[in-house]
Amino acid sequence: MLFHKQWEIRTICGQFRIDFVLEAPGLKVGVECDGAEYHDFTRDEWRDAMILGTDEIDFMYRLRGRDIQRHIEDVLFLISRNHPALFSQRGLVNLASLASDGAQQYRPDIPPSLLVVRYRDQDGNVYDSLEIDVRQRCVPHGMRQMWQTYFNRAKSKPGSTLDQLIEAYKVEKTGKIL
Repeated sequence: MLFHKQWEIRTICGQFRIDFVLEAPGLKVGVECDGAEYHDFTRDEWRDAMILGTDEIDFMYRLRGRDIQRHIEDVLFLISRNHPALFSQRGLVNLASLASDGAQQYRPDIPPSLLVVRYRDQDGNVYDSLEIDVRQRCVPHGMRQMWQTYFNRAKSKPGSTLDQLIEAYKVEKTGKIL
């Protein structure tokens, strides 16, 4: 596995930098680490669409800063569940031993767009949660992800910046100039 930081990628809307790219044969996974003050869901979704549309990155994971600080073992464990090729056998064993019961019991039925683990106290009350946005380039037959819609819109408006695309989309959806 190769580990790259600050990976630059040229898209149809300009150049972006991905915090980390994890690479194994035939697989590239982008990881964005955002604190609450740097997170704009709409802009992140459009940005990821442009990145996935390049066909250079297979998956994008968006991690909240609080989850990195509080639950890094579970974050890495969940990524390892989806992409074991990114980790050594020893790493997989270690992550499995460090992961919480909630993360180990997580079993999505379909490829998830959001990984969620709820942490509960002895009485069953939720006291914390881990949430990871996941976007994938190749979606299973019959499924779509919103990034595909955004990328197709960008292709239909060549030369537009990301901000111009987002603004035009909002105007079209609301009928109002914002």
